[in-house]
Amino acid sequence: MIMNILYEKQIKPKSKTALIMCTYKRFRNLPQTYKDLSNQTNKDFDFYICDNSGANPKLLKIINRYQSHITYNLFVKEYWNQYSIFGRFYLARDLANEGYEKIIFIDDDQNIPPDFIQDCYNQYDENIVKSFYAHMIIGDYWKKEMLDPYEEGNYVGGGGLLCNASIFLDDNLFSCPEEYWVLDDLWFSYYIANFTNYKMKKLNTHITFIKDSLATAKNLKKEKVDFTNKYIINKKLVKNDN
Repeated sequence: MIMNILYEKQIKPKSKTALIMCTYKRFRNLPQTYKDLSNQTNKDFDFYICDNSGANPKLLKIINRYQSHITYNLFVKEYWNQYSIFGRFYLARDLANEGYEKIIFIDDDQNIPPDFIQDCYNQYDENIVKSFYAHMIIGDYWKKEMLDPYEEGNYVGGGGLLCNASIFLDDNLFSCPEEYWVLDDLWFSYYIANFTNYKMKKLNTHITFIKDSLATAKNLKKEKVDFTNKYIINKKLVKNDN
């Protein structure tokens, strides 16, 4: 998969921690995201935006407007929209190959507190995938139970997720059938449970969400339930015939 570099601003040596965010036409929260990241108590991270919006001029206009306030390394890469949000895993693989050791994901509908990066450093365990949105799915996808910090689950959401970068060097993750590219959180949880020895636990931090009509979960209710019933609860392996 080839990514085009749309923008880069490197103001210090690269970190070993990459913070990745996908954006799809939800640009109104970007100024707040820049502010949230500039206010981090721990500055040891590089910020990567995966853009599949098809609205590059608008995105770059916002970046240029706020670039004087950016106090961290920022890279914006455009990727082929066919991969949907699954493209962030391809970027994570590229960054793992570059030498990044930790990967953190946030979503473009989230606001993060000043100590978010520090929370990730404090709670990092190379053998555990941690997510602010970590659950145990027992029955229905929409009735999953939120984990306490020390409990193990079978689902981790991509927004506010922390893991070892080496996870993205496994080809099994990228064997995802095309029909599940839009269900990246479920496929990732399925992959962790069935192809790795990693545990899934909660990242103990505070994140707030912006609710709007662009949230993909609202349009994928049936698909999420069907995938969960087949491959999370029953743990059946998906055969990829592609």
